[in-house]
Amino acid sequence: MSEAEKEEWILTQAKLLEENEQQSFLMSLSGEKKVIYMPSQGEIEELCEKVDHGDIYLEYETHYYEFDDDGRYMDDWKVWHNDPFQVMGFLNRVFSGCHDLLLLNEYKTVVDILDRVCKLEFKVIESPDSEDFEDDSPFTLVNAAEEGMLSMSIRVLYTTCPVNGNHRRQRWLYLVTRMKKNI
Repeated sequence: MSEAEKEEWILTQAKLLEENEQQSFLMSLSGEKKVIYMPSQGEIEELCEKVDHGDIYLEYETHYYEFDDDGRYMDDWKVWHNDPFQVMGFLNRVFSGCHDLLLLNEYKTVVDILDRVCKLEFKVIESPDSEDFEDDSPFTLVNAAEEGMLSMSIRVLYTTCPVNGNHRRQRWLYLVTRMKKNI
C-alpha cells in the first residue's frame, strides 16, 4: 500500500466515525492515545479529582419490602447504590483499555492508571427516592465489584497478560502487587 493509499484509507475511516469518536481517532493517530475507546489519561485524572473532591458521588437507596418478587414474606430492606454520573461505565472503559494496553506491553502505563483509579473512594449521599439512609462510608471499587456495578474485573486483566518469559512475568507480578496494595 502506498503512502497516498494509506492516507486515503485513514481519511475514509475518519469520515465513517461518529463525530464524537473522531477526536479519539485523531488522538490515536498522533500517538496521544494507544486505545481509541479508552479515556485519555487527562480524562482519567479529571474524573479522579472530581471523585476526590466529592463532585462525583454515588447515591445510596434503600426500600423496605414485606414480600419479595415471588410473593414470599421477607420483611427486610433492599439496598443498592445508584450511579447518577455513569462513572462505572467510564471505569469499565478504563479497565478494558488497560486490558488492551497489557496486550501492547504497556505495563508502566497500566500501573500508573490503576494506581490512581484503584484508590478511588466515592462519597455516598442519600437518593431522593430512598426511604432510609444509613450508609455514609466511602464506596470503593471493591464495593462496586461486589454489587455488580463493574463489568470488567482484575481477573480479566490477569488472564490476558502475557507471561511468557521471566521478564514479562516479573512485570505482571509488579502490576498485581501494586494493585493488591490499593484494593
